[in-house]
Amino acid sequence: MNYSKKKILVIGSFNHQLADKCISWGEISIGLYPYLGDYHTVIINLQSLHDSDLTESIQEQFNKIRSQINEIIWANTKVICITAPTIKSKTFMHTSYEGLIPTMSNYHWCPIYLDFLKQSGESFEDKPRGNYFRYFKFVKKWSHFLNGWDMELYQLRRGSLVEPQFNILLRNLAKKPLSFEVMFTEPPSTIMSNSMLFLPPPSEINTEEAIDYLLQHERGVIEIKKTELPKWTENIMVPGEESIRKNIKKKEELKKQCEYALKEYNAKLLNLVNFKRLLTADGEELENIVEETFKLFGVNIKSGPKGKEDKIVVDPDTNSEVPIEITGVKRSIPEVKLNQLIGRLVDPKRIENIKCKCKGILIGNHYKNEPLTSNLNGRKIPFESDVVRKAEISKICLLSTVELFKAVNAKLKGENIEAFIKKIFNKPGEVIFQRPKI
Repeated sequence: MNYSKKKILVIGSFNHQLADKCISWGEISIGLYPYLGDYHTVIINLQSLHDSDLTESIQEQFNKIRSQINEIIWANTKVICITAPTIKSKTFMHTSYEGLIPTMSNYHWCPIYLDFLKQSGESFEDKPRGNYFRYFKFVKKWSHFLNGWDMELYQLRRGSLVEPQFNILLRNLAKKPLSFEVMFTEPPSTIMSNSMLFLPPPSEINTEEAIDYLLQHERGVIEIKKTELPKWTENIMVPGEESIRKNIKKKEELKKQCEYALKEYNAKLLNLVNFKRLLTADGEELENIVEETFKLFGVNIKSGPKGKEDKIVVDPDTNSEVPIEITGVKRSIPEVKLNQLIGRLVDPKRIENIKCKCKGILIGNHYKNEPLTSNLNGRKIPFESDVVRKAEISKICLLSTVELFKAVNAKLKGENIEAFIKKIFNKPGEVIFQRPKI
């Protein structure tokens, strides 16, 4: 067979370029999957099938899939499964051989029930066998082993007796199977089904990378690793090699220069974009970006006393230390935050030392989860009218982070924002940023 023309289906994993189709367990549960017999290889990832996925609807689909697999493995399809510990339902049924198996499991899609016990280790009995032995370089540890199996789920083919043939590919030190192939025969005939290959999950790469490897194996595109040339071969030059090496060196130097410049640009961009947190953040993150904003304005700011106001900012004109309360909320800035700041100003001596007109500043990121347009519109008012009146009486400046952000933009453009800074310290009530008239 031409491997490149193989049709391959992957169940339980996505974004595999070498697969013809990838489907999820969610699609399985509602019956949105193709006929499995239309594919030469079906790869099943049980690592992505969880207890919560084992619903009544997926059980019904498992019965259909099991019936399909029972037929197609006698034709042109083989199945590869990356295993997981068996997830069992809490109810059980008696088998024909006086055993018990769960009424539902993550292996009920399979013609035979497999009981993988969850244990872990990193010791193996011997080297792996089979055509997929290179896969086992990704398996340095194991997380489960085959503890038992049962034929109760197998649907008889043409009413004849069918026997499973196990070919163990890898065991742990206790001789428990970690990987194996299962083929079915119809005695006394020598007719044998295609294999169902069960592989342990990888420990050195993720499952998606392991599936990509299996797809490469099925397509016949696995690259053979080449040995490195010895050091002495560097003294031997192939025509054109020296010129190419010089060009490579020049490009590498140019690359370093570009990487350094790119690193600088990214750092500058990060510093600028960080101011957008004025419009999104709350808590300590908002406090930190407010501090960076006042530093950008050239205004001294420091942390407030522990357990008291968030920050203290220094009025450039009077050198007064003014307390700041900073908050980010899902609605307008509540009156309780204003009361909290007013409560910090009960000491007459402290108030006396504040020479500017505003005795405190309440900064709020209002409706913080609401998106803004490019013109910074899209949110309701930051302060209700009763909060504004109370702030005016109490000589508190109310400042939304949207107005702060407008001032940041003006400052970064080189505009003069001194009038705005003066209003922060000298205009009780809500302060709005306005560009100076030219």
